Amino acid sequence: MVSEFGAGLSVGVGLWGITSGPDGNLWFTEETLNAVGRITPAAVITEFGAGFPTGNPRGIVAGPDGNLWVAMAGGDGAIARVTKTGEVTEYPVPTAGDPNDIALGPDGNLWYTDPANDLIGRVTPEGNITEFSDGITAAAAPTGITKGSDGLWFTEPGADRVGRITTSGVVTEFSTGITPGSAPTDIVKGPDGNLWFTERGGQGGIGRVTTAGMVTEFTDDLSVNASPYGIAAGPDGNLWFTESSIGGRIGRITTAGEITEYSNGFVGILNPWEIAAGPDGNMWFTGNNIPGLVGRITLPPLVRDASADQITPTSARLRAKVRPNSQATEYHFEYGHTTSYGETTFTAYAGSSYDLGLVTATVAVIARDPSLRPTAVAHTAGSGST
Repeated sequence: MVSEFGAGLSVGVGLWGITSGPDGNLWFTEETLNAVGRITPAAVITEFGAGFPTGNPRGIVAGPDGNLWVAMAGGDGAIARVTKTGEVTEYPVPTAGDPNDIALGPDGNLWYTDPANDLIGRVTPEGNITEFSDGITAAAAPTGITKGSDGLWFTEPGADRVGRITTSGVVTEFSTGITPGSAPTDIVKGPDGNLWFTERGGQGGIGRVTTAGMVTEFTDDLSVNASPYGIAAGPDGNLWFTESSIGGRIGRITTAGEITEYSNGFVGILNPWEIAAGPDGNMWFTGNNIPGLVGRITLPPLVRDASADQITPTSARLRAKVRPNSQATEYHFEYGHTTSYGETTFTAYAGSSYDLGLVTATVAVIARDPSLRPTAVAHTAGSGST
């Protein structure tokens, strides 16, 4: 279910990037009004508009120094550091351009894309910038960037490629398996260790590339011309992406490539843009159309680590961890001596926080049996579904 939030946003704003911040909130960029915004998990929005002389803030990421770092595409281009209180320091890029996206690298520096100059830039937390262009195809227009296990990975929509750059600046490009005209746009490291990217061009698709450069594309159950744009890893072990075409949808793809689309709740967001996992266990995204809004798609409660302990000749304690994902959540256990279980506990309340918490139930058993098999089931309160 999608919820949209606009209270606290300026009139006429179009949003761009979004990231989970170091303060337990989400931070986003307001590209049209040269500002950044903060939204709490309770959807309270605060805008910070001072100190952006360059303008057009786009990609945003939490840095290793506890600040937010922003790619500024306006003017001659800059990288901005934003404190949690909204104070801004800008660092002009050496080559006049249009920084678009930014990511934290495995070396503790910030790395950004500049599609106007076909280069990747590195920024230290002190603001020292180095640019790299060797090995990048002309007119490749590097756009999205993310940290991988072996450097930084980026998309090249102008050349229908994805690239990898080491922390020393060595670039390798991959194109085999990518459909011509598919325009790879955003990219993220998945829970399976592969890199996953959106294909905004053509009929649209989601791509997966291994660290060896093997590409697989997925289009089944994706609406034609959906224009997937942003992509992020979710807390549920799946990838979540935006569909930026008019009307808007959010998509989910499993690491096996199975796609599901969601549109229920969309009203004002016509162009969902960037997306990020929030500290509340849900996915948050920006609306690029004007007036822009912040969106949230609520994920089902999460269950982990079901087990049995304190087993006696007459009872056992069933235990699991449940994260309600900011929804009033109920749970019960199913248990038995096979995977068919057969027994069910009464339903109990797990709360409505966004923390992973322990839930338990004590059940009667007829004999001490360490082979007792439990599973926990959580659902939103009153839904009756699991």
